Amino acid sequence: MKYSILVVDDIESIRYAIRDYLKPFYEVHEAEDGYAALAVMEKHHVDFVLTDIRMPGMGGLELIAAIRERYPHVLYAVMTAYNVNDYVQYARIHKIWNIIPKTTFL
Repeated sequence: MKYSILVVDDIESIRYAIRDYLKPFYEVHEAEDGYAALAVMEKHHVDFVLTDIRMPGMGGLELIAAIRERYPHVLYAVMTAYNVNDYVQYARIHKIWNIIPKTTFL
């Protein structure tokens, strides 16, 4: 059985790049914002969510809050194309331990 990952990013090409990289190893779902991500999670089992921080609609930080409330067993990490240091204090306060710069894997 493969683990299931949900990739959430408003930029389609980034979602596709991450999906293509992960697909040989995991079942991969995609969503363009936090609202769409929660809809996917209602229909599919998800083990891990990788979400962009800044997106139109519901952003990644709001999505993480909703995941904690509705799906406390689901693991998550956030990614950003912006300066990671801008989010470090917020992440510590809200116990988000994984912030990945998009340049790391793209």
